[in-house]
Amino acid sequence: MQREASELYTSIKQESEKAKQATQKASSRNTKTKHNKIDFMKMTKRLGVYMDHSVAHILDITTGELTASTVESATPHHETDNKTEKGEVHMHNTEKHGDLAYYRKIAAVIKGYDEVVLFGPTKAKDELHNMLKDDHNFAKSDIQVKHADKLTPNQQHAFVREYFRTKL
Repeated sequence: MQREASELYTSIKQESEKAKQATQKASSRNTKTKHNKIDFMKMTKRLGVYMDHSVAHILDITTGELTASTVESATPHHETDNKTEKGEVHMHNTEKHGDLAYYRKIAAVIKGYDEVVLFGPTKAKDELHNMLKDDHNFAKSDIQVKHADKLTPNQQHAFVREYFRTKL
């Protein structure tokens, strides 16, 4: 009877060891999976912004697939209403504050990206870049400015793809 109990105890102990080893292997596999997810999280986040003073085309190419969205300025430039009634200084201040709000919207989108290229036909990209240089939130981001003529959406996409392809 003691012998059967001893054999049963040994058998249970062996099964327990096998279960423990299987659990460790499974845990090891989960750890590898977690590391793979972490590696995915370390992927360089890349963004192209084609912009002028009225609209910014946001082109995210982080995953290799290009996704596009837009950010529009609340104050369109070159309106034809009676701005001169209130004076040129007032008009200039209104545009300046409108641009600042517009640039802040774009900055909120850019935040968190590792590499950003600002491009377009106007000086808006330079103005945004100067604002971002002074913001410590963008200190780790590589933000470049490139001049580009007026481009169609397909040309914008090609510009961003080519820019980041040559950076690899």
